[in-house]
Amino acid sequence: MNEDKGKFVVCLKPLFQGYWGYLRSEREATFHDKRLNRLAILSYLILSKRNDKSDEEQNLYDSFKDCSVIANKYIDGGFDNYHKQSLIGLISGFELSIEGFMMKTLMTYEDAALQFSKFINLEKNSLKKILPLESENDAKSFFNELTSKARQTHKGISQYIVLLPYWDICPKIAKREIELVNEAKAIRNCIIHNNAIIDESSVRLSPTLKTYINQEIKINEDLYNKYYKATTKVHQSITAESYKSKYLLSKFIR
Repeated sequence: MNEDKGKFVVCLKPLFQGYWGYLRSEREATFHDKRLNRLAILSYLILSKRNDKSDEEQNLYDSFKDCSVIANKYIDGGFDNYHKQSLIGLISGFELSIEGFMMKTLMTYEDAALQFSKFINLEKNSLKKILPLESENDAKSFFNELTSKARQTHKGISQYIVLLPYWDICPKIAKREIELVNEAKAIRNCIIHNNAIIDESSVRLSPTLKTYINQEIKINEDLYNKYYKATTKVHQSITAESYKSKYLLSKFIR
């Protein structure tokens, strides 16, 4: 029973790390960074009204004066740069979390890995010859084969979601939420590879971005929060349904 419990926890660990270590931390860090910018401006304005400044206050005033110029640029731009950098971490963390969970499951539960025999058109007896997947490299190679097959018919994060039912994991995720996460993923790719300018590959992943083709996209607070909420909701749905899987659910829970 303890061994079953340990296996189950090992598989779910990447999901928990993904939520608390990536998704939540990215948003909180962005929130605090924006608050520090506003605090710098407020401090500068307060000190500017003091005619008789001490040496320490004068040093702070000079420091906040420079900071407030930069902070005002960020605020005037709707914190676009902060949101873009955070979006990179948000989507990357989401993908690393889901991939980590799937790879750990492939390595830990041989029965779960066998469920993909039909998906990759391989007889179970033939699949058994490469199981168990004892190393992360073996699991990564098998996982890449699965997602490569999935990408033939599903794009973006749907390549992960289509694999989950083979493990009896069937999260109820609204189509709009998947579209928003894919939109965020497409923008993330453009930020990294194309200076945030929307290109054809982004539009193929997220057709809603067509109106921004060949333009640099700006991410204000409302848009950033929309992406964050959709990403965390999809992540939480997958995590919650993982507890119900007949392949992963350990005897100690039943």
